[in-house]
Amino acid sequence: MKVSMNLYALVLLLPFLLITFSSAFVVPGVSQVNNGVSKLNVSKQGKGCEFEFQELKAQATEMINQSVSSSDLNPLKMNELTNYVKAVCDSRVSPIALREIGTPEVKEKYLFGKWRLAFCTENAAMSVMPREARIVVEIVDELKMNYVLEFTKKVQGLSRINAESTYTIDTSPINPGLLTFTYEKVSGGLFGMTVPLGLFGLFKGRGNFIESLYFDGDVWIERGYSESGDFFYNVYIKEKL
Repeated sequence: MKVSMNLYALVLLLPFLLITFSSAFVVPGVSQVNNGVSKLNVSKQGKGCEFEFQELKAQATEMINQSVSSSDLNPLKMNELTNYVKAVCDSRVSPIALREIGTPEVKEKYLFGKWRLAFCTENAAMSVMPREARIVVEIVDELKMNYVLEFTKKVQGLSRINAESTYTIDTSPINPGLLTFTYEKVSGGLFGMTVPLGLFGLFKGRGNFIESLYFDGDVWIERGYSESGDFFYNVYIKEKL
Protein backbone atom coordinates (compact mmCIF):
# COMPACT_ATOMS: atom_id res chain seq x y z
CA MET A 1 0.00 0.00 0.00
CA LYS A 2 1.42 3.38 -0.94
CA VAL A 3 1.44 6.25 1.52
CA SER A 4 1.51 9.78 0.12
CA MET A 5 4.62 11.83 0.78
CA ASN A 6 2.51 14.45 2.58
CA LEU A 7 1.19 11.85 5.02
CA TYR A 8 4.65 10.34 5.48
CA ALA A 9 6.11 13.76 6.24
CA LEU A 10 3.29 14.52 8.66
CA VAL A 11 3.86 11.32 10.62
CA LEU A 12 7.57 12.08 10.86
CA LEU A 13 6.80 15.57 12.18
CA LEU A 14 4.26 14.49 14.80
CA PRO A 15 6.72 14.12 17.72
CA PHE A 16 7.94 17.67 17.10
CA LEU A 17 4.36 18.93 16.84
CA LEU A 18 3.29 17.39 20.13
CA ILE A 19 6.40 18.62 21.95
CA THR A 20 6.01 22.14 20.59
CA PHE A 21 2.29 22.44 21.17
CA SER A 22 2.45 20.93 24.64
CA SER A 23 4.89 23.68 25.60
CA ALA A 24 1.85 25.96 25.58
CA PHE A 25 0.78 24.24 28.79
CA VAL A 26 4.01 24.78 30.72
CA VAL A 27 3.45 27.06 33.67
CA PRO A 28 6.60 29.14 34.20
CA GLY A 29 5.75 29.87 37.82
CA VAL A 30 3.02 29.44 40.37
CA SER A 31 0.20 31.81 39.52
CA GLN A 32 -2.59 33.13 41.65
CA VAL A 33 -5.87 32.92 39.77
CA ASN A 34 -9.46 33.58 40.71
CA ASN A 35 -10.74 30.81 42.96
CA GLY A 36 -14.26 31.36 41.67
CA VAL A 37 -17.39 31.02 43.75
CA SER A 38 -19.40 28.22 45.23
CA LYS A 39 -20.03 25.58 42.57
CA LEU A 40 -23.45 25.08 40.99
CA ASN A 41 -24.62 28.57 42.00
CA VAL A 42 -24.53 29.58 38.35
CA SER A 43 -27.80 31.51 38.25
CA LYS A 44 -26.72 34.23 40.69
CA GLN A 45 -22.96 34.37 40.22
CA GLY A 46 -20.42 35.02 37.50
CA LYS A 47 -22.68 37.09 35.21
CA GLY A 48 -20.16 39.79 34.30
CA CYS A 49 -19.57 40.51 30.60
CA GLU A 50 -22.71 38.64 29.64
CA PHE A 51 -22.76 39.89 26.05
CA GLU A 52 -19.09 39.07 25.47
CA PHE A 53 -19.50 35.63 27.02
CA GLN A 54 -22.57 34.70 25.00
CA GLU A 55 -20.95 35.91 21.76
CA LEU A 56 -17.77 33.98 22.52
CA LYS A 57 -19.68 30.80 23.32
CA ALA A 58 -21.93 31.05 20.26
CA GLN A 59 -19.14 31.84 17.81
CA ALA A 60 -16.76 29.25 19.25
CA THR A 61 -19.46 26.60 19.00
CA GLU A 62 -20.16 27.56 15.40
CA MET A 63 -16.45 27.35 14.59
CA ILE A 64 -16.51 23.73 15.76
CA ASN A 65 -19.67 22.98 13.80
CA GLN A 66 -18.19 24.49 10.64
CA SER A 67 -14.73 22.93 11.28
CA VAL A 68 -13.12 26.39 11.28
CA SER A 69 -9.84 26.80 13.15
CA SER A 70 -8.38 29.99 14.61
CA SER A 71 -5.84 30.12 11.78
CA ASP A 72 -8.73 30.41 9.30
CA LEU A 73 -10.02 33.66 10.81
CA ASN A 74 -9.27 37.08 9.38
CA PRO A 75 -7.50 39.62 11.64
CA LEU A 76 -10.70 41.51 12.49
CA LYS A 77 -12.51 38.38 13.67
CA MET A 78 -9.41 37.21 15.58
CA ASN A 79 -9.26 40.54 17.37
CA GLU A 80 -12.99 40.48 18.14
CA LEU A 81 -12.91 37.01 19.70
CA THR A 82 -9.65 37.72 21.51
CA ASN A 83 -11.22 40.78 23.15
CA TYR A 84 -14.23 38.67 24.20
CA VAL A 85 -11.96 36.07 25.83
CA LYS A 86 -9.94 38.71 27.65
CA ALA A 87 -13.09 40.42 28.92
CA VAL A 88 -14.49 37.13 30.23
CA CYS A 89 -11.24 36.17 31.97
CA ASP A 90 -10.79 39.64 33.46
CA SER A 91 -14.34 40.33 34.61
CA ARG A 92 -16.44 37.16 34.76
CA VAL A 93 -16.18 34.96 37.84
CA SER A 94 -15.98 31.24 37.12
CA PRO A 95 -19.44 29.85 38.07
CA ILE A 96 -17.80 26.62 39.22
CA ALA A 97 -14.95 27.45 41.57
CA LEU A 98 -11.60 26.54 40.03
CA ARG A 99 -10.50 24.79 43.22
CA GLU A 100 -13.55 22.51 42.91
CA ILE A 101 -12.99 21.33 39.32
CA GLY A 102 -10.95 18.43 40.70
CA THR A 103 -13.54 17.29 43.24
CA PRO A 104 -15.36 13.98 42.53
CA GLU A 105 -18.79 15.64 42.30
CA VAL A 106 -17.77 18.27 39.75
CA LYS A 107 -15.66 15.82 37.76
CA GLU A 108 -18.51 13.39 37.33
CA LYS A 109 -21.18 15.96 36.61
CA TYR A 110 -19.28 18.54 34.55
CA LEU A 111 -15.72 17.54 33.63
CA PHE A 112 -16.00 14.02 32.22
CA GLY A 113 -16.43 13.97 28.44
CA LYS A 114 -14.86 15.47 25.34
CA TRP A 115 -13.68 19.08 25.21
CA ARG A 116 -12.87 20.49 21.77
CA LEU A 117 -10.42 23.35 21.36
CA ALA A 118 -12.51 25.93 19.52
CA PHE A 119 -10.39 29.07 19.65
CA CYS A 120 -6.85 30.16 20.51
CA THR A 121 -6.04 33.85 20.90
CA GLU A 122 -2.52 33.44 19.55
CA ASN A 123 -2.09 32.10 16.03
CA ALA A 124 1.62 31.65 16.61
CA ALA A 125 0.82 29.01 19.20
CA MET A 126 -1.22 27.09 16.62
CA SER A 127 1.11 27.56 13.66
CA VAL A 128 3.09 24.42 14.49
CA MET A 129 -0.03 22.27 14.12
CA PRO A 130 -1.11 20.80 10.79
CA ARG A 131 -3.85 23.01 9.38
CA GLU A 132 -6.27 20.08 9.25
CA ALA A 133 -5.66 18.97 12.87
CA ARG A 134 -8.24 19.52 15.61
CA ILE A 135 -7.45 19.18 19.33
CA VAL A 136 -9.69 17.26 21.71
CA VAL A 137 -9.18 16.78 25.45
CA GLU A 138 -11.19 13.77 26.61
CA ILE A 139 -11.54 13.30 30.36
CA VAL A 140 -12.29 9.59 30.75
CA ASP A 141 -12.55 9.07 34.50
CA GLU A 142 -11.05 10.12 37.84
CA LEU A 143 -7.49 9.39 36.71
CA LYS A 144 -7.37 8.93 32.94
CA MET A 145 -7.69 11.28 29.99
CA ASN A 146 -6.85 11.33 26.28
CA TYR A 147 -5.10 14.18 24.47
CA VAL A 148 -6.19 13.76 20.86
CA LEU A 149 -5.30 15.24 17.49
CA GLU A 150 -8.16 14.59 15.08
CA PHE A 151 -7.56 15.13 11.37
CA THR A 152 -10.11 16.14 8.75
CA LYS A 153 -10.79 13.94 5.73
CA LYS A 154 -8.37 16.09 3.73
CA VAL A 155 -5.55 14.17 5.45
CA GLN A 156 -5.81 10.82 3.71
CA GLY A 157 -5.05 7.72 5.75
CA LEU A 158 -4.48 9.38 9.13
CA SER A 159 -7.60 10.03 11.21
CA ARG A 160 -6.27 10.71 14.72
CA ILE A 161 -3.35 10.61 17.13
CA ASN A 162 -4.35 9.63 20.66
CA ALA A 163 -2.11 10.17 23.68
CA GLU A 164 -3.53 8.17 26.59
CA SER A 165 -2.59 10.01 29.77
CA THR A 166 -3.03 10.15 33.52
CA TYR A 167 -3.92 13.43 35.22
CA THR A 168 -4.41 15.26 38.50
CA ILE A 169 -6.15 18.57 39.27
CA ASP A 170 -5.00 20.99 41.96
CA THR A 171 -7.77 21.63 44.51
CA SER A 172 -5.59 23.76 46.79
CA PRO A 173 -5.57 27.58 46.98
CA ILE A 174 -2.07 27.67 45.42
CA ASN A 175 -3.01 26.99 41.80
CA PRO A 176 -6.67 25.97 41.79
CA GLY A 177 -7.92 24.14 38.71
CA LEU A 178 -4.43 23.40 37.36
CA LEU A 179 -4.69 20.10 35.46
CA THR A 180 -1.39 18.22 35.14
CA PHE A 181 -1.26 15.30 32.72
CA THR A 182 1.40 12.80 31.67
CA TYR A 183 1.50 10.85 28.40
CA GLU A 184 1.44 7.09 28.96
CA LYS A 185 0.70 5.54 25.55
CA VAL A 186 0.37 7.01 22.07
CA SER A 187 -1.47 5.38 19.17
CA GLY A 188 -2.77 6.48 15.80
CA GLY A 189 -5.71 5.79 13.51
CA LEU A 190 -4.01 4.87 10.25
CA PHE A 191 -5.97 3.59 7.25
CA GLY A 192 -8.86 2.54 9.47
CA MET A 193 -6.64 0.70 11.98
CA THR A 194 -5.45 1.70 15.43
CA VAL A 195 -1.70 1.20 15.57
CA PRO A 196 0.84 1.88 18.34
CA LEU A 197 3.29 4.63 17.53
CA GLY A 198 6.63 3.57 18.93
CA LEU A 199 7.92 6.83 17.49
CA PHE A 200 6.35 8.52 20.50
CA GLY A 201 8.09 6.52 23.21
CA LEU A 202 9.95 9.68 24.23
CA PHE A 203 6.66 11.19 25.44
CA LYS A 204 6.11 8.59 28.17
CA GLY A 205 6.44 10.32 31.52
CA ARG A 206 6.34 13.82 30.04
CA GLY A 207 4.28 16.31 32.05
CA ASN A 208 1.94 18.93 30.59
CA PHE A 209 -0.50 21.43 32.02
CA ILE A 210 -3.90 23.06 31.51
CA GLU A 211 -4.13 26.18 33.66
CA SER A 212 -7.84 26.80 34.17
CA LEU A 213 -9.12 30.38 34.33
CA TYR A 214 -12.84 29.81 33.72
CA PHE A 215 -15.05 26.71 33.90
CA ASP A 216 -18.82 26.30 33.83
CA GLY A 217 -19.31 22.76 32.54
CA ASP A 218 -19.84 23.91 28.93
CA VAL A 219 -16.99 26.39 28.39
CA TRP A 220 -13.45 25.86 29.67
CA ILE A 221 -10.83 28.59 29.25
CA GLU A 222 -7.17 28.07 29.97
CA ARG A 223 -4.09 30.23 29.91
CA GLY A 224 -1.03 29.06 27.99
CA TYR A 225 2.44 30.49 27.54
CA SER A 226 4.43 30.99 24.36
CA GLU A 227 8.14 30.29 24.10
CA SER A 228 8.77 34.02 24.61
CA GLY A 229 6.87 33.92 27.91
CA ASP A 230 3.80 35.80 26.67
CA PHE A 231 0.48 34.28 27.64
CA PHE A 232 -2.53 33.46 25.47
CA TYR A 233 -5.91 31.81 25.97
CA ASN A 234 -7.46 28.59 24.70
CA VAL A 235 -11.23 28.16 24.65
CA TYR A 236 -12.68 24.65 24.84
CA ILE A 237 -16.33 23.75 24.25
CA LYS A 238 -17.76 20.55 25.71
CA GLU A 239 -19.14 18.13 23.16
CA LYS A 240 -22.78 17.31 23.74
CA LEU A 241 -23.70 13.64 24.11
